[in-house]
Amino acid sequence: MIKNNLSSETAFDQLLHITGKILTKRLSRVDFHSALNSVSELSKFSAPEIDSLFNILDTKQDDELDVDEWKTRIYEDQMNPLQMLREIVENNKLTSDDLIFKMHLRYWDEPLEFPKFCEALRKLDPSLSEI
Repeated sequence: MIKNNLSSETAFDQLLHITGKILTKRLSRVDFHSALNSVSELSKFSAPEIDSLFNILDTKQDDELDVDEWKTRIYEDQMNPLQMLREIVENNKLTSDDLIFKMHLRYWDEPLEFPKFCEALRKLDPSLSEI
């Protein structure tokens, strides 16, 4: 999703397209395995890892995955501050010490409440407008 700048919904449509399930708009466990194994960046996952991911995504527990279930777990980047943090860290190759320093934090600080977390993210990347 991130590499190809796909929205959450478009990414799910791509999985449907890979498996030929565009008309049904649902992926079975087998279809999900097939789709993930077809995507080169995702083919490194083992079968048990894919099963575990499917179980997490299948919130209705009906052994089929639809776009609504997908979107409840796979967020858009702007809706997922932790994903944005991960991307910033990876793109800038930050160490944990770099991260603490750039966010103006100290190791002994209390865990951050959401508003403080947002403030620290903005210190890390001032281009973030709203989280």
